[in-house]
Amino acid sequence: MTKRHLNWAIFLLFLSCTLMSARTVAISQYARVSYVSGKANVKPAQLVSPGNWIRTGSNGRVVLAFSNGHRLRVGPASHIKLVAYKPQNKQTLVQVDKGKIWNRVKPGHRVVVRTRHSTATVLGTAYQVSTENTLTRTQVFDGSVGVTQSENKPENELFLGLPNLKEPPQTEPQTGAFSAPTEVKLDVREVPLTVKAVPGPYAVSQDQWLEIVKNQEITMQANGEASIRQIDPKALVQSDEWLRWNQSMDQTFMSQSQE
Repeated sequence: MTKRHLNWAIFLLFLSCTLMSARTVAISQYARVSYVSGKANVKPAQLVSPGNWIRTGSNGRVVLAFSNGHRLRVGPASHIKLVAYKPQNKQTLVQVDKGKIWNRVKPGHRVVVRTRHSTATVLGTAYQVSTENTLTRTQVFDGSVGVTQSENKPENELFLGLPNLKEPPQTEPQTGAFSAPTEVKLDVREVPLTVKAVPGPYAVSQDQWLEIVKNQEITMQANGEASIRQIDPKALVQSDEWLRWNQSMDQTFMSQSQE
């Protein structure tokens, strides 16, 4: 081999190692599409980086898998944006402009879902967020969620202003239906009294966080008013194929994680 060929070989080897190293680092900062059905603007195994949008058609569903174990499922006719994903800080920020998502969050990882009406934050739980033109509805099926008015802040400021939530106890997936209501104690900053039920609309200030516990639903209006009610998980699952599918997916994921 001539000296020229040797230099080229060394250069190509260096370039190959550099690209492989960069790719390894970059992938951990992305979400990966692990499932697609129906019409969607992404394909299985595609990487989704912060700033990318996921759009589904009327029959579309997408599952995003994160390197920290977080699973986010996008329902039909939905538009969502991955705003930020920082696995080193255990932080994820998602914007939902339309439609619905299901979040299964591992304990210890902070996930924030922002819509035009509300901002929701969790630290290990399972919940659904659905939004339309005039309201956003958040239903908690496991753990608890802190909810406030929507805040259009930069991501760093938003994470700094989040309530200091404690991790909820881990629970095993149930078969057939979600379990009975269970109250989860959390410390929520700037809330003088933990809210368990609010009769009628309740005006939520910009700096106030409401704690929504397992088997509760909060509806946030565009004017900042909130209504909270108890939900019957068994009845919801029986009447909603989307919820049944998410329950089945959670059971599969949990059992695979334990193998």
